[in-house]
Amino acid sequence: MSLEDAQSAVVVAATAAACTIAVTVLLELVVGVEVSFLLQIAPLSVYVLYTLIHSRLPDGMDRPRNWSVLTVGVSLLVIGYALV
Repeated sequence: MSLEDAQSAVVVAATAAACTIAVTVLLELVVGVEVSFLLQIAPLSVYVLYTLIHSRLPDGMDRPRNWSVLTVGVSLLVIGYALV
């Protein structure tokens, strides 16, 4: 693993961790909505997907920014689903 690959993995992992914490804190502590454990860890699924398939994607698609945007999108979907 090169230094650039490691840096990309850290960026995606940090984004997934931050989004997971944000979803849990926002829904349970701020809004007061009880959500299932699977919904709480849904942003981490993007990181798992990243570790499994990122090396098979074209270079134009396999950017940490794209994975981070996907993670934030999943987080917003979880928040929207929990509030509806």
